[in-house]
Amino acid sequence: MGEKVPLKKKIEQEKEKFSKMDRHGKLMYFRDYYLLKVLIIIAVLLGIAWFARDVFQNKQIAYAGAGVGVNISEASENVLTSDFISYLGSGYKKKVAKYGGNVLVVPQSGGYNEGDVEAAFISQMTTGMFQYLLMTKDQFEYFLSYDYYLDLSKYKNDSKYSDKEFLSDIKGNPVAIRIPDGMKTKLGITADDVYLAFVYSENPSELNERMLEYIFS
Repeated sequence: MGEKVPLKKKIEQEKEKFSKMDRHGKLMYFRDYYLLKVLIIIAVLLGIAWFARDVFQNKQIAYAGAGVGVNISEASENVLTSDFISYLGSGYKKKVAKYGGNVLVVPQSGGYNEGDVEAAFISQMTTGMFQYLLMTKDQFEYFLSYDYYLDLSKYKNDSKYSDKEFLSDIKGNPVAIRIPDGMKTKLGITADDVYLAFVYSENPSELNERMLEYIFS
């Protein structure tokens, strides 16, 4: 195993490399070696700021979700935030629900691409930022190998949901349920097939069941 290079020396080496490059070379080097790392750090910091804002306002984030290839109208986001909190009852008056929008939207400015945005989303998932996801079938299948989804077998065996359409993981477990057309209309969703999936956790949120009830109420 090679000797570990001290941070100070590594910085000096990077400075020397940069000094020998023209402007185009510097941009390409940054894109290839640093852009993805910077984007992931930014995504994590934005997520922390997004959550911390309400904490500083003496409100606790009770629940958070996002769209994956799914767009909902801004005017309809309150269905998943303030309206959901109202649905939960008086015990949640000082808490908030968050919705992060479509996490796969590529920014219109800057050197971003789909791969960078996807990597940022994966970093958000690994930090436990979201408890649920609204997904198109294509995106559900695309991220299937990451094994992010919570097993919904107990709901598929529940008479309230047994006749609903589920999608399964690679083990054959039901892990996503198609949301009803009435809820799609409330959210202003135009995609044909949209599914609700909960993010896997060793200690799943107690609000998963309430969100499922709310979506189908």
